[in-house]
Amino acid sequence: MRGVDACKALMNTKIPVLIIHGDKDTQAPVAMAYRLNNSCKSEKQMLIIRGAGHTDCYKIDPLRYENVVYEFIKNHIT
Repeated sequence: MRGVDACKALMNTKIPVLIIHGDKDTQAPVAMAYRLNNSCKSEKQMLIIRGAGHTDCYKIDPLRYENVVYEFIKNHIT
């Protein structure tokens, strides 16, 4: 995925975006989630899961994860 600029892509998107990120992610630091969120010009929502690493957001807080995803889909799919 070299050469891909997610921030640039989000600057140009018109679709709703949900960013879910763990605050203990060592592969993609949480600062990247904030950069992505700040770059996004469309409707957006961000969920930071405390104590979650790169792939365990759902495992750390499944109920919150499910509720946020459900509400996001409900609000943006017509």
